[in-house]
Amino acid sequence: MARYPVSVLIGADVRGELAGVVVLHVSPLLKVTGKWARLVALVVDETYRGKGIGRRLVEAAEGQAEELGCLRREVTSSRKRDDAHRLYRRQGYEDACERSARFVKLLR
Repeated sequence: MARYPVSVLIGADVRGELAGVVVLHVSPLLKVTGKWARLVALVVDETYRGKGIGRRLVEAAEGQAEELGCLRREVTSSRKRDDAHRLYRRQGYEDACERSARFVKLLR
């Protein structure tokens, strides 16, 4: 069994206040040499929304993914999060939900 635990938490500080966070998880690719990164969480405090914090957090996560050798990046997001989807599209992400499925099983 091989383990590959790489997760990165990046916070956005505005005048000493936590304005938002992004969490990046990195996994190895199996078909090719390299890794892929998934943004598993992006949260911006309501006070700071619309000020570019989310965009900068995504850019910081992408920078970390590049440094870690990731060839692919993806984001998962609830269908209810229209504002977040607009942000991801502006950042160059494509909605691939029609081409794939997501299955979830609770372990506890």
